[in-house]
Amino acid sequence: MTEQFWTSFANRLEEHLTDHDDPLLWQVAIQTVLTEAAFLCRHRRGKQEIFAEIGCCSHWMSPHNNGSWFSDGRFAWPTGYGSDGFTIMGLPQFDWSEKWMWIDGDDEHWKPVAKISGKRPLVFRMAVPARTARHVRAVVHTLWAPGSPTVPDEKLFQGYAFENTNDQWSCVATSGKDAQKAYERK
Repeated sequence: MTEQFWTSFANRLEEHLTDHDDPLLWQVAIQTVLTEAAFLCRHRRGKQEIFAEIGCCSHWMSPHNNGSWFSDGRFAWPTGYGSDGFTIMGLPQFDWSEKWMWIDGDDEHWKPVAKISGKRPLVFRMAVPARTARHVRAVVHTLWAPGSPTVPDEKLFQGYAFENTNDQWSCVATSGKDAQKAYERK
């Protein structure tokens, strides 16, 4: 089902990509990240609607400015506006985004939608970096809010570090809540 994820998202995402964006990163990121998201959707607690919002973010903090949650420090981090202005802790701001709704059943899939609706829906937010055609590393920022399908009352953050080696993108590291708590203690 993994390869099916890209085909479910490709049409709506590819229309936004420019010559500065590497479509291969988008394909590998969608396949990697949405496989994990679908696993959580299949094991959900409760009956809340589940949505995904996937988009592009052009605001990044460089690793040498304390802008990485990965130990090797080679990966820039998406930034946004948080409690203290534009910071690594802020939610990445989308330049553009598209939305989908999770459909359960024998033919489970992500269905394109125009907006997120429902009473307290669970939203999976995925920010992919802009300008990846000229970089060999990228971090995809994800957040389940107000919570994940398996723990609906607790936000779930995850960062995925991708690296391009010999024209092949692959996920080389992940970072989650523990890294976020460590950063907050600095």
